[in-house]
Formats: sequence, C-alpha cells, structure tokens
Amino acid sequence: MKRTQNDRNRLVRPLHGPTAGGILPMANPREDEVSRSEDITAEAPMQITRTGAKLVVKAPAKLNLFLEVLGRRDDGYHDIESVFQTVSLFDEITLEPADAEIRFSTDSDDVPCDGTNLVVQTAELLRKHAGRQLGAVIELTKNIPVGAGMGGGSSDAAAALVALNQLWKLDLPREELHKIAEQIGSDVPFFLYGGTAVCRGRGERVEPIANVRALNTLVVYPGIEVSTRRVYENLPVTLTRDVCDIRLFLTKLIKQQGCQDPPQFFNRLEAVTVGLYESLNLLRRKMKESGLRNVIMTGSGSAFFGIIPDEKEVRRIAEELTQEDVGEVFIVRSIH
Repeated sequence: MKRTQNDRNRLVRPLHGPTAGGILPMANPREDEVSRSEDITAEAPMQITRTGAKLVVKAPAKLNLFLEVLGRRDDGYHDIESVFQTVSLFDEITLEPADAEIRFSTDSDDVPCDGTNLVVQTAELLRKHAGRQLGAVIELTKNIPVGAGMGGGSSDAAAALVALNQLWKLDLPREELHKIAEQIGSDVPFFLYGGTAVCRGRGERVEPIANVRALNTLVVYPGIEVSTRRVYENLPVTLTRDVCDIRLFLTKLIKQQGCQDPPQFFNRLEAVTVGLYESLNLLRRKMKESGLRNVIMTGSGSAFFGIIPDEKEVRRIAEELTQEDVGEVFIVRSIH
C-alpha cells in the first residue's frame, strides 16, 4: 500500500532506525557497504550499493542556508544567489536493467509515476542522449517531504542520472551529466556535487565550498505543499532592490566554530511564502520558542529549520515540537 504525505506527518522521523522515545539518531552507512562509481559517485553525495545487477542509491535532501533573488530574467526565471547544503535525510532509488523500457513505481501517492516525474524524465533524456533503447525498472522510496523546499524531486533526478550512467555503462563524465541535469531542473546540477555550494543563475551554476563545519539542524515540515511558481509570481519587485551580500555570509559560514557559532541564515522568499500560507508564521514562532537558533525557511517552503544549540537539547526540542503537532520533525546533519 502506498503512503501518503499525511501518513508520514504522523511520524517523528529525524533519521534512520527507531530508538526509545521515537527520536532517531544521526547515522552514516558503513563504508564497506558503499560502492562508488569510478568517476561521478566518488564526489557526488549519493551512496550507491550494488547487489548483482541491482543498484540502490540514496538521494539526500538539501537546505538553503542563504537565498537571495537578484531579479527576473527574460526567459521568465529568476536569477538567484544561494548557498545549498546537503543533509542526512535520504530518498532511496532501486534500479535494475530491463529491455528497452522505463518502468517507474513509488511508495508515495504524492509522487506521479507518469512522464511528469523528474526521474522518468531523467531516464528518457539520458537514453536519448546515449542514442540507445536502454531500459530500467526504477523504484522510489520517499522520505524527503514533497513540496517542502528540500529538493527531493531534484535529488531523485540527479541520483537516477548518476545511477543510470553506471547501470547502463555509459561512463559519461560529470561535465556531460551536468549539461543533462540542467535540462531537467534548476536544482538538479547541485546534487551532482552535494556538500556545501554556492548556486547562481537559475541554480544551475554550482561552485562547491570546502572547509565548512558540519551543522546539526532540526527541520519541521508542516504538511503544506508549496508551489514554487506561485511564490515567485508573488515576489514583489521592490524586494530585489536591496540585495543581501552573499560574500559576508560566506565569510561568516567558513569562519564559524560549529553549532555554537552559526551564521545568520537568510531567505528572500520567506516573507512571500509566509504571506501566502499564514499558518507558517505560527510554526516559525513555535520553533524559535523551542530554543532553536537562526530559524529560517528552506527554498520556497514550506519546511523550516533551525540550528540545534546543544546536542543535549535534541530530544527535548524534538519532543516538544512533536507534542505541539506542528508537523513532521527531522533531526539532520550537514553532509559533505
């Protein structure tokens, strides 16, 4: 039976494997369980495991630590400057070779299985690029909330691109995969790199950043699926005049001393989204009152996140917000 988003909203699922109290620990897969492809996966954030002909790839979520909108472009998109960060919440995609057919399925009723799905589009585009009638059976297990601003669909597409490149033995270099990713979606290229990166243009121009300390964050998804298009359509022109300087943010981000000294996050879209979905204002207030630092929205919403000031406070904050019934709670760590 497929799970709906409402089913997931009743769960506290910060990460992997249940523990007492319903709070889940931060964990990483064992290194001996992870198989890296020769080129792309050695640097991409996805972890690929192989069992016979079957590949299983984990696609990470992202948070926007900084997001400024510079203006509207002639093609209808907006130019942005943003700092993306992959975090330890993953969708899982299983792929097996098939004869000249793409068959896609998922456990979530919130995700379409037709040609509008980014994973399906990715498979079709890649085999067209290869000029061969290649096939695959693809199964998607959703953990990243839909419409949350956490990049689940884009990450799934990038993970499928990386895994199919390996499954079909195409051996395309990352530069070539990047060009294909740009055709799929604005955020897809970032997930070929992962970690911390500055993304410009529509988001497709990716500049990885090294030496950024890991942050422990708590994310709340309130069960509201936000339309990114609607948010940008309601972005006042005046909001883009006084541009927030990303260079100052990056300086503070690199110099920070971990969760006790986080930089001030920024998201130009937050005021717009909260104006469209007023219940998000209450969520933001409750998260600040819980003791989280630098509470901010990610992407175009609807998920909000904040820095966990002290690991001893993780359980208390998560349980407090869960009792407030604010939505689905995740405890995640930045991954590089």
